[in-house]
Amino acid sequence: VQLVNALAVPFGTALLTLLSPYGHMTARTLGALVVTLAGSVVFFQGGSPSIKSSALFATTLTPEELKEEQDWKQANLERTQKEEQAKKEAEVERKQREEEKQKSAEEQKQLRMEREEAKKKADAEKQRQREEERRLKEEAKQKAQAEKQRLQEERKAKKEAERKEREEAKKKAEEERKKKQAAYEAQKKEEQRLAVEEKKRKQAEEKLRAEAEQKRKQEEARQKQEVKAREAEERNRQEQEKKDAEAKKRAEEAAQRAEAERLKKEEQEKIAAEQKRKQEEEARQRKEAEALKIQQAEEAKRKQEAEQKQKEEAERQRKEAEARQRQQAEEERKRKEEEERKQKEEQERRQKEEQERKQKEEQERKQKEEQERLQKEQERQRQEEESRRKAEEERRKQEQEQKVMAESKPLSEEEKLAAQEKAKQEEQKRYSRLSFKWKMQDESRLKDE
Repeated sequence: VQLVNALAVPFGTALLTLLSPYGHMTARTLGALVVTLAGSVVFFQGGSPSIKSSALFATTLTPEELKEEQDWKQANLERTQKEEQAKKEAEVERKQREEEKQKSAEEQKQLRMEREEAKKKADAEKQRQREEERRLKEEAKQKAQAEKQRLQEERKAKKEAERKEREEAKKKAEEERKKKQAAYEAQKKEEQRLAVEEKKRKQAEEKLRAEAEQKRKQEEARQKQEVKAREAEERNRQEQEKKDAEAKKRAEEAAQRAEAERLKKEEQEKIAAEQKRKQEEEARQRKEAEALKIQQAEEAKRKQEAEQKQKEEAERQRKEAEARQRQQAEEERKRKEEEERKQKEEQERRQKEEQERKQKEEQERKQKEEQERLQKEQERQRQEEESRRKAEEERRKQEQEQKVMAESKPLSEEEKLAAQEKAKQEEQKRYSRLSFKWKMQDESRLKDE
């Protein structure tokens, strides 16, 4: 009974729904089935107290089944208790972890504060060292700047002279550029004049082509008028044929009416009717002969028109062939002009590339010469430095010897002044040599830039 209630009722309802006039399950029926099935499953899984306490439920189970049911309930109760115990233990562990996490956070906060304090002290020490280094650098910079200012004043006078020389060279270069510009302007005007002449020539050719095109259009208009005239003649011929056919039809209708009158008056006017029939037969034969002649004339006319059309078609094809030939010749001429233009552009491009290549080679040659000159200058400076170094060593050696000799004997006041003057001159010479060296370095740097 329980199995029937749990399974047969929902599936029976589904079968009845499928056999309903709708032929399908509606949303309401589907919802009812789901609710019924879910209720049956819950009801017969032991979730209903009414079934548990009913006498029918107790009588339907054997003692073994009742024991299994009680064992299952006991196991279910133990499982539920274990789950609750596990939940309590998990809650305790969670609280312990939160407390440990909170303690760890406080310790980390304390460590972070200590690290920040140490970092502040280190930053303050670094800032003090940076201030000291900045002060020392500033003092060294001021000294170097004073020395540099003095040297700049000396270089300024020399650069002024060099600037004047450069201005003179620049003026000469400007005059040369103006001459080249004038020559270029003259060449450009000549090219513009040639371009204007070429444009006028092309306009004249275009005008001739336009006149030829206008004549061609007039010829086409004339041909269209001829075609319209032929169409009008064809329409007139068709109208004439239609009129003849109507006349023939009227004649036949008149003959039919006469035949009806003849039949009506057959007994009274037999002889007259026979004569009239003969006359009508003769008239019919004459009409047929005339129609045959007209048909033959029309056939001859159609043949003549067909021949005329063939001639016109041949003339049209000949004109189209001539037009195609003219168009092909025009396209060939344009293609040749385009090829000549492209060749001219290619030649100009090649000339430009050749000119750029020569300019590039000239620049590379100048750069190479400049580099060689700089290398020679550097070699010369190195040799001069070497010679000056040797002379300086020789001078120091002589000074040392003189100093030793001077210390061996007392100097007079004049000799002391002479020695001081000589030392001052040597110091001036050394400074002059250093100034020359710095000047050469500045010039080399400016050239490199």
